[in-house]
Amino acid sequence: MLLRVILTRGTKLQDSMSDTNMSAMRRGFLSPTSFLLSFFLMFCGIATIEAQTYSGTTLSPGDVWMTFGNSGEAQDQDVAESHMAFVILRDIEAGTRIGFTSSARWTSNSGGSWSVEVENFKGLVWTAPEGGVSEGTEIVLCDIKDGESGPAGRETDDAALYRSADNRSIMGGEMCGAWESTGDNVTDMKGSHIWAYQPEDGSLIENPRHLMCIGSDLNGTNGQPNTASGTLIYDAAGVDGFSP
Repeated sequence: MLLRVILTRGTKLQDSMSDTNMSAMRRGFLSPTSFLLSFFLMFCGIATIEAQTYSGTTLSPGDVWMTFGNSGEAQDQDVAESHMAFVILRDIEAGTRIGFTSSARWTSNSGGSWSVEVENFKGLVWTAPEGGVSEGTEIVLCDIKDGESGPAGRETDDAALYRSADNRSIMGGEMCGAWESTGDNVTDMKGSHIWAYQPEDGSLIENPRHLMCIGSDLNGTNGQPNTASGTLIYDAAGVDGFSP
């Protein structure tokens, strides 16, 4: 990799050098200015390669918005399955990963940082499919279960998403990537907050990029009434109340 960077940067440098510096290089050395420029360009090339640790599109706050979630329990016949939905607010490439967890919190240490409870981590990571996803697409993670993986769906003009006859599952639509869960009680993720983030390649939680976070008033009652009428995003709805 280092050799390729040197050769690439060397070629670009050579193309841009004056005839005087070219003559100097043919004699076996570079002028001090050209040498420093060559080293600087090589360093920038290496730094850029090492800094790219996120597959697909590198996301920022405002690129994702959570729209709906149901915290279900598959063994309870009166509770709908667990689902989560979110909207992509920019075009993203295949392989882009987006995570959701309630096992992280903001701390004031060292100027502020996200702290993840690794030993108790529970969460979901969705991966964008081949061809990527267009801006404005709503993604639904269907029938989420602890420690498993499954398909995600999106609605199209020819394939609508709809609730099953028993009101427990979301069906139809078109497959749009897949989700993976880790930890226990992922289906009961509503709590004081839910955090959306982009994890580093090869990890579910390392070097996360913050995307958005919703608090208790917007993700379930958390023991208290929801105080913002019409804003409930995440709840544990019974079958009769499940209405995404």
